[in-house]
Amino acid sequence: MGLTLKVDLRKKKMTNDEIIGQALLFFIAGYETTANTLHFVAYSLAKNPDVQKRLTEEIDSVLGDKTPDYDNIGGLKYMDHVITETLRLYPAVSLVGRNVTETVTIKGFTFPKGCAVSIPTFAIHRDGDIYPDPESFKPDRWERKSEMDPINYLPFGHGPRQCVGIRLAQVEMKMALGRILQKIQFVATEDTLASVGMDDVIVYTGILNTKKPIMLKVKVRPDK
Repeated sequence: MGLTLKVDLRKKKMTNDEIIGQALLFFIAGYETTANTLHFVAYSLAKNPDVQKRLTEEIDSVLGDKTPDYDNIGGLKYMDHVITETLRLYPAVSLVGRNVTETVTIKGFTFPKGCAVSIPTFAIHRDGDIYPDPESFKPDRWERKSEMDPINYLPFGHGPRQCVGIRLAQVEMKMALGRILQKIQFVATEDTLASVGMDDVIVYTGILNTKKPIMLKVKVRPDK
């Protein structure tokens, strides 16, 4: 015999703190992280014109003059690699925190209930034992993604508390990049940072940023 539970959702109302918290989450997690990643994509493309050229060629081949949408951006496979490599080098959330709910021992290390665990995403992503030539921007390394251990790639976290907005963020970034690179290209200038390492970044409002602003030039594509 089944048990039916009826709940009157009209009696459940959000508190002011819950409303403020959700609004903050939308703006920080839903917009700032995506904009931050596009910021670093532009920098990476300007510093790696060969990658930008190949990506532009893919956009021209897949999209042509069509407006990017949910259906046609699926064909932008190299763009997937470019975004993935950008998030490896510049994860918007550079540190992931978790609280231990039950005492557990993993590989000889005991984590007592109630302690906090910090996972250094930025450092893991630049570990030479995991990623050969870790400081270089190499989108092609992700052609072997199926052979990699997913726990070593954490821009969206991992497990049951992984970011619920992964798909939305990827769609937003691919549509934005597709539209932008149909018309323009990013170019490095004398003021552009030569590189961005651990000593060049800072975490502000929980999001990875550079200590000095990234300066780039935007040019209309010569073929447009």
